[in-house]
Amino acid sequence: IKKLLMKSFTSKFFAYIILMSICSCGVKKTITNDNYEQIDINALINQINTPKTVSDWLFVKGKIKFKSNNDKIGLGFSMKIRPDSLIWVSINAPILGEVNRLMLTKDSVYSINRTNNSYLIRSLDQLENDLGVNLSFNKIENLLLSNIKIPQNNYSLLREGDNIKINHIPDSTSYVIDSKKKTLEQYSLIYSKDKDLLINYSNHSVDGPQAIEVLISEPILHVELTYNKIEERKKEKASFVIPSNYENLN
Repeated sequence: IKKLLMKSFTSKFFAYIILMSICSCGVKKTITNDNYEQIDINALINQINTPKTVSDWLFVKGKIKFKSNNDKIGLGFSMKIRPDSLIWVSINAPILGEVNRLMLTKDSVYSINRTNNSYLIRSLDQLENDLGVNLSFNKIENLLLSNIKIPQNNYSLLREGDNIKINHIPDSTSYVIDSKKKTLEQYSLIYSKDKDLLINYSNHSVDGPQAIEVLISEPILHVELTYNKIEERKKEKASFVIPSNYENLN
């Protein structure tokens, strides 16, 4: 039963990884309210849009929780990111050790499932055609590093306390900014009819958000990522060897 549950979560996590589509676009507006100081929205967006640079490798260690219907499971993960090149993820379960290994390159996604001795390889072009979602390595990387670019034109604004919600109609995205902390708190995307993606960022530090909550309407999936350790490294290994006896699920 545990293997079947793990297999189900593995396939859904794979879907979560490939559905990470971050849209970018880009009027100078100032919000005025009797109870608040003036806010230069353009300057605030520019500050949030300033990229978080990583010189060589970024190493992240943390916890990941999957929630789907009445099922839930918590696992550990290690992630290594080589900017504009490679994303490597190892998912581990207590006692069992590594249960999945994922690797994303500029053009492909690789997955090893150690619970059923299988592997899967898909090109991003294939996934775009299958899912009808605009995918790219950089969009997925920007999501994980919270380097989401907020559009600076064709948007409407809604203020709720310190939070400002920016709705960008052309690409069906919205962004919630904390005007005091100057942080991105939420991103949402309607990527297909009746299908949407919602991402909440929290527990911000100098390294960015330490907690990311992802909710996907289809396949129904609720994922929580907690970053417990973030390090920049000069050198790192990202091994991805598929055992010869593993079944190819392509």
